[in-house]
Amino acid sequence: MKITKRSLRKHHAYQRRKKVYVCLGVSTILLGLFHVTIGLPFLPSSGENITVGGNRSANGTTSSNGNQSPIQRLISARQQSRQLKFYQQQQIEDCKNFPVLVHKQNQDEDDKWETIEHPASSYLHWDQNILPEEAHKIPRKFLKVPHMYATREMREYLGNYGERLMTKEQAQSIGSYVMLDRKTWKRVPEACADIHTTEVEDTDLLDDADDDAEGGGGEDNADSSSTATPYIKVETINVMLASFRDGTMCKNTLKGLFRRAKFPERVRVTIVDQVLPNPYDSEEGSDDEDDGDDNNNNKKNKAADHEKYYDEESDTPCITPFYPCEEDPTQVLCEFQSQIDTLPFNAFESSGPVTSRHLAYRMYRGEYFVLQADSHVEFTYQWDQDIITQWKSAQNEMGIMSVYPDHAFFVDPKTGGRTARCRAIMCSTSFEDSPEFGMHLRHDQEPCTALAFKDRRLQLQAYWGAGFSFARGHFAINIPYDQYLPHIFQGEESNIGVRAFTYGYDMYAPSGPVVYHYYTAKNDVERKQYHQKKRDKIPLRFWELPSYDPEVAFQAMQRLNTIIELKNNDNGGHVFPNELKEYGTGKVRTVDRYYDTFGYHRDTRTMEPNMCMFVTSQEMNKKFIPALRPNTMGLDYNHKSLKDYVYKDKWPCPKYYWKEGACSKSRDEAEEEEEEEGLWEYDDTSKEDAEA
Repeated sequence: MKITKRSLRKHHAYQRRKKVYVCLGVSTILLGLFHVTIGLPFLPSSGENITVGGNRSANGTTSSNGNQSPIQRLISARQQSRQLKFYQQQQIEDCKNFPVLVHKQNQDEDDKWETIEHPASSYLHWDQNILPEEAHKIPRKFLKVPHMYATREMREYLGNYGERLMTKEQAQSIGSYVMLDRKTWKRVPEACADIHTTEVEDTDLLDDADDDAEGGGGEDNADSSSTATPYIKVETINVMLASFRDGTMCKNTLKGLFRRAKFPERVRVTIVDQVLPNPYDSEEGSDDEDDGDDNNNNKKNKAADHEKYYDEESDTPCITPFYPCEEDPTQVLCEFQSQIDTLPFNAFESSGPVTSRHLAYRMYRGEYFVLQADSHVEFTYQWDQDIITQWKSAQNEMGIMSVYPDHAFFVDPKTGGRTARCRAIMCSTSFEDSPEFGMHLRHDQEPCTALAFKDRRLQLQAYWGAGFSFARGHFAINIPYDQYLPHIFQGEESNIGVRAFTYGYDMYAPSGPVVYHYYTAKNDVERKQYHQKKRDKIPLRFWELPSYDPEVAFQAMQRLNTIIELKNNDNGGHVFPNELKEYGTGKVRTVDRYYDTFGYHRDTRTMEPNMCMFVTSQEMNKKFIPALRPNTMGLDYNHKSLKDYVYKDKWPCPKYYWKEGACSKSRDEAEEEEEEEGLWEYDDTSKEDAEA
């Protein structure tokens, strides 16, 4: 065949068209495959019933959303694998750097500190249609505060703000350890590289630190540990204290905290210390410089207020030792000063416990456990190991131990041993209406319950209390205190409890209390026992200070109730809008599921009665514990035992129901019977352990 220029041109044109057709065909096939694959359902991993998404099932848990293809799952798995390695490496760095002192970091470094508007000031400049017209005339206030430990990327990694339940691997990649020398119990940062190859030992079997340090272990102990590694790996604990003018009592709290810990080297204390500055040392009250009549008058008025409210015992900083460290270096505040982090705060600028505890959560720096308590409490002997052992007994990574602590009278002040065989339970709440706040939820103080002490297991319960909370570090990351709830006192606990539930957390009462509370002294005898002096001129509550604003408090309560869906917002849904995602509810479980499960009737604002008997009789444990996931990642509300469960009262007149008038037995009668049974005798076991 003769090849001509014309035929050659036709051949080249054909080859070009062929390439184009092949490319179009391949593209069409790939595009078709992509459209097919994105329609395939998301396949959960074995053992997991909770998946990503916002589709809600009838029983109040999230269901498969069908939005991820196999290709997307593969990409997501690779990304999570890289993130897991990153956070495991972060655990090593946190071990080496423990303890971090935020207050010693340079506040000019933007990656460590930030400036935020004071929460109360935020409301005053928010919406003039709701707040008084004069509000905008009030000067704006700003605070220099530490950055949150959790970045946006970390929150997305740990369930994406509650969109899904964390995996066990993700949860366990959060939380630092320390390596302690087996002989001296001192930290050894050089050994931190081995934390992922070293197991946490059962430290209950180890001798007391003091005995080992003094050589009291003897030759037998030396032989038994000859084959062990020279270090032990223990979990760190961040103890968060919000102190409001607690002065001397806060110092005593720190003393018991460190002296009674089995491994004090594992503890980092963070304190938001709200005290009034000394008016005699403050430059604000001086009038040496002439700043004009108005400014000088303001300074004089402020100095007069400081002098009116200031009290040396109450307003001394918590970290100031009783004596200079040069004179007595053995004081706790001297010996452990490298483990005490503080954020000083002028009490006149205080806007309630939610704000101060929000600041305390900002000081979290990756510890394995977080313990929240008040700054006027007593710790029991070896409290750190005791509470960790209790937490582990639940075998629930999502478990939170929380309670209103019992009276400090139940602690031997010399030994730190418990003096009563009883424990508190969080099992009672009510809808409360006040002219100042409107409607809100308020948990009741439950007494030291001997009945609940008969069974030493952790007790599941419905509620969370701010006076004592112990959980894994990821709880502080996922459920931080809301920055925008100034002047709130009642209602904060329901806010945290509901949000935690929707993220997949479960509440327990400790089997044995490790923290006991000094409640307000009623007479001079109690004041002496509490180390308190009479404070006739000093307000004991933040709402008695001039900075309290009831209008702001009301608006903050509207935000709180809207977040937890109490459906009583008096502003027609118009609430302070900032960062609702960061401080909102999750989707692992629904808010409705919480209220239905635990006997709330939001329409009538009533509670199903006798929840306390349901809890203390162990019926709740029997019903709920079978739903614990095999991988220990919380209770599965899709489980057959909980799928359609709604609490209904079946206790017409329980024997130990202590609400007066609800039963034939009064609380006094019940206590008398328990005394006859020996349930309130001195806890000799704990005393002997403490004196050993």
